[in-house]
Amino acid sequence: MFATLITNAFHEDGLADSFDGFGGGWTKDRVLEIMRDSRIGTYGTLALIFVILGKLTFLSLLPPGQIWRWLIVAHTASRWTILPLCAWLPYARAEGQGKLVAKQVGTLEITMGMSTLLLVFILLPWQAALAALLVTTLVTLLSGLYFRARLQGITGDCLGAANQIAEVGLYLTAVVLLRLNFLR
Repeated sequence: MFATLITNAFHEDGLADSFDGFGGGWTKDRVLEIMRDSRIGTYGTLALIFVILGKLTFLSLLPPGQIWRWLIVAHTASRWTILPLCAWLPYARAEGQGKLVAKQVGTLEITMGMSTLLLVFILLPWQAALAALLVTTLVTLLSGLYFRARLQGITGDCLGAANQIAEVGLYLTAVVLLRLNFLR
């Protein structure tokens, strides 16, 4: 939860706003309007509760020697999801803070991000690294397809949501791999 403090809950805010918007809005304009509202709603609150409880539960099930590895991998991989989403999808709003980031992502950033991601995976056994790469890729792809279908693009809130879903998904992956005896 230290990362939440140092990022000022930036990604968690995006998660909550996205779930409120997608849960409460039926049209693109309504989803974007709800996402922009500074108040948190039921969908956002539940998303935060489930993600925070998921992180705490999954990390508590890992052996102490594995926790630090998965924290590094999950934080790196979940932030990596932002790069391809920014590079491959248009920005859904005419303006916004996320647009400033999205416009900056190109081939160089994707290459550097991918290199960093692959380098971090050396902290894991090869089977776990492959599973983590698969989960990260699936979350990124499925999130992108959903954002494209609903908004015809992304927002900064969408990036935060993908980030948080990937992170908790990777901790779940670690628990599954532990139960399958791929981790010690």
